[in-house]
Amino acid sequence: TTTTTTTSTSTEKKETDGNDPQVYVKVDFFYNRLTDFRLKEEKHAHIRIATLQRSIVTSPHPATYVRVADKRNLMNLKHPIVPMTCQLKDQPIEYWVKNRKKFVFKPPEGNASKGVFRGDKLSNKKLKTLPEDTIAQEMCAPPLAEDGSKFDFRVFSHDTTVLGLTTRHFSGQVMEMSSSKSGFKSSHPEDACCLAMVVSPSFASSKNSNSNSNK
Repeated sequence: TTTTTTTSTSTEKKETDGNDPQVYVKVDFFYNRLTDFRLKEEKHAHIRIATLQRSIVTSPHPATYVRVADKRNLMNLKHPIVPMTCQLKDQPIEYWVKNRKKFVFKPPEGNASKGVFRGDKLSNKKLKTLPEDTIAQEMCAPPLAEDGSKFDFRVFSHDTTVLGLTTRHFSGQVMEMSSSKSGFKSSHPEDACCLAMVVSPSFASSKNSNSNSNK
C-alpha cells in the first residue's frame, strides 16, 4: 500500500507492506486542534519537543495559548463591558453560596463547555467540591438574533491582521452544532476581507442569510 500525507509545503510517500503501523512523513506546519493546549501530555511530547526546537511551526502555539486563551487572563481585563472575573479562592465559600446564582463557574483550562456550571443550576454541595482555581465570572446573558438563536462573535486573525468576523449561533445552554439554528454567519467589519462561513443547512438554504447577518 502507499500512504500519502500532505502538509503545508510538502508531500512524502512511504511504501509499506500493510503490516507496518508507522508511517513517517515530513511535517513543517502543525495546526493544533488538540485540547491538550500546552502539549503537556506524554503522548504529545514529540510535538512539544519539535515545537520548542522550532523544527515545526505550531499554531496555536502553547505560549500563545498561555498569553491569550487561558481563562485566568480574564481576571486582568478591566473594562465596563467585561464581566467581573475572579477565582473561587478570592472569596470565602460563604460568599459563593450566597451569590452563586449571579456567576458562571468554569475551569481555567477547558473547551466545549466541559466542566462549566451556571450558578443558578449549581447546588451548594457541588459548589463546595470545585477546585479553588475555578474561574468565577459574572453571568452575562448572550444576545439574541432575529431568529431567536443565541450568538457570540468569533474573530479570525493572523498576527495583527483581522481576516474575518463571524457570529456563532446556538440554542440551549451551551454551544452546539446540532440544532436547526446553530452554525456560523459571516459578518464584515471595516477593512477585513470576506470570510464566508455558513455551516448550518438552514443557513445555507435561507434566502435572507445575508440580510440577517449580525454586524
